[in-house]
Amino acid sequence: MAIIEHTGRKSGKSYQTPVVAFVVGGTLSEVLNYGTKSDWVRNVESAGSAPVVHQGKRYELTSPRILPLDSAEPPPAVRVIRGPTRSALHATLTPP
Repeated sequence: MAIIEHTGRKSGKSYQTPVVAFVVGGTLSEVLNYGTKSDWVRNVESAGSAPVVHQGKRYELTSPRILPLDSAEPPPAVRVIRGPTRSALHATLTPP
């Protein structure tokens, strides 16, 4: 689990969204169960980065990209998940 902190594109409000995150080797992958047009996904894409809390540690999520689940970049645990959207958000994690 992780918490992605993001700011609304239109409202400017701050949000915290819990996600099931797969963190491997400095990257975060999140299966987009609610689709690529979910507000939090669009907010993170628009900003280009977002703070993330994973296992009690803060990181900065950067270079977010939407990838098909069968892409080679997400870890195997993500690629085997079969969801309605068949997409994942994949990004780099760095210490703040």
